[in-house]
Formats: sequence, C-alpha cells, structure tokens
Amino acid sequence: MRSLAWLYTGAVVAVAGCTDATAPMSATSAFGVGMTVTVPGPCLFTCDPISAAIHTVGLVVITNSGTTTAYLRGCADPVPTLEEQKDVDGRWVDVGPPPCPIAPLAIPIASGATIRVNDLFAAGTRRLRVTVATSPDFAHAATASSASFLVPQ
Repeated sequence: MRSLAWLYTGAVVAVAGCTDATAPMSATSAFGVGMTVTVPGPCLFTCDPISAAIHTVGLVVITNSGTTTAYLRGCADPVPTLEEQKDVDGRWVDVGPPPCPIAPLAIPIASGATIRVNDLFAAGTRRLRVTVATSPDFAHAATASSASFLVPQ
C-alpha cells in the first residue's frame, strides 16, 4: 500500500462496467463498491516521487453505489489498502508491498460516499484492487478492481 493522501466525501462518481478479463480490462465492482484511476491525476495533498521509476501521480476514486455501508480493508491507518498489479505478457502480476501483515482495519464507506486517494506508479499497464466486505469482520469479502490503465514513461 502506497496511498499518500485521502479525502472522504459524499459525492458519487460513475464507475465502469464489470468483466474479469486480462489487459485491457474493465473495472469490476464488489457489493456496489467500484474504483476508477486517473493517471496522471491531480495531487490532493503531498505527492513526492518514491523513486526515479515510481513517480507518476494517480488519483484513485472509490465509490459505494450500493444501498448499504461497505467496508474496505485497511492497514494501520484510515487509508484503504490498494493492491497494485502490472500486466506482464497478458497476466496480472502483483507489485509493491505484500498485503498487510497485521489484522486488517475495516474502513467504512457509506452508501453514496466516495473516498479519493493519491497513489504513485511506475510506467506500464496496471490496475488496482481493493478488498470489500459487507461487515467489519470481512466474513463476506470480495475484490473490486479498477479498469486497466497505462502509466506513461
């Protein structure tokens, strides 16, 4: 997880349709929660590059268009854990740090609410995933994915 900043609002943002293909792919939602990524995107707070390779700012918008509160997996802070994947020869490969090694936090996102975060990316075709649950104990969880997006050199 490399989310740098977040902003929680009650605004609703449109989310792409559902499919589960490899690159290029459409977004998938889980329990009414979907995600969009804009690259390059505006910086909400501080967006200093991580390295010479990981320097492109993206804006991630997570929206709950469902009818009830959903819960996003977080790790030690109130920012959702975003799992990054890169398209390598038509297969999605995990990149970045592994999932949270401690018990996950449950970050509530109310029906109709939006969470906006920044993330930094290296070049290539990528997508983000987030774990969504119907309850804070994650007994019923699924994964929402962004559509694939191209990060320029």
